[in-house]
Amino acid sequence: MRPRAAEKKTRDPAQPPKEDRFRYGWRDVHKRGPDGRSQWERIPLTLSDVLYPQVGDHIVQSFRHDEECYYLAGVARSRVSRLRRGKITSDNGADWHLEGERPVCPDVGVFDHLRSEPPPDDAVLDVIAQGARSLAIVEIVSPNTRENDVETKFVIYHRAGVRQYVIVDQEREGAPREVRGFRWTRSRYVRMRPDEHSRIPIKSLGISLGLVDTRLWAYDLETGERIPDVAEMTEQLGSAEERIRQLEAELRRARGAAE
Repeated sequence: MRPRAAEKKTRDPAQPPKEDRFRYGWRDVHKRGPDGRSQWERIPLTLSDVLYPQVGDHIVQSFRHDEECYYLAGVARSRVSRLRRGKITSDNGADWHLEGERPVCPDVGVFDHLRSEPPPDDAVLDVIAQGARSLAIVEIVSPNTRENDVETKFVIYHRAGVRQYVIVDQEREGAPREVRGFRWTRSRYVRMRPDEHSRIPIKSLGISLGLVDTRLWAYDLETGERIPDVAEMTEQLGSAEERIRQLEAELRRARGAAE
């Protein structure tokens, strides 16, 4: 009798590898130990947990991902006055009451026509209860969870009627990055054509998104000027204040010389 060939074991891609159990992040859960005492246990997150996170989850992100989300959310919030009863979300839940789906957390979401301002302690925007329109969503891809953004969320956001989906894509660590935009149609998302600067416009906010040396930046659609981040704006404000002090000193000297 011939021996059976050993079956090749394959790893479930939705599960973190054993050698890096906390690759996607972790969740602290309350459990009762063998001695009956209550204790906290740290469990690794799966790819599905990253797609449908819970409050308190610790999802591992790169420094660049964190900085770009913070920057883009700030830019979007500075332009919320362009929207009618608008709301900008960032890593907050959004619930479209889709059959078979739970709330997901876009990196940056743009909504308008909300019936009321959501309570500040809420973590999930109930899009349907608010009667809100889903104008745009931007996802900054992390290569190790890319499947969620370019496949699963692609379907979810189309079902939800999100009018524009922008992906800052990167297939793997060290690979080139690309900003890709998609426009909603009834049957599918249609790829948007970048402008002459290879940027994708988000007209609801009056901005376009593009890359400079792999770094994501937003640009004003009217002027074409790059929108600075907080560090740059702080530096510009400091320079302006110093210039004002210099002008005031010059004015005092001029007055003194005239008297």
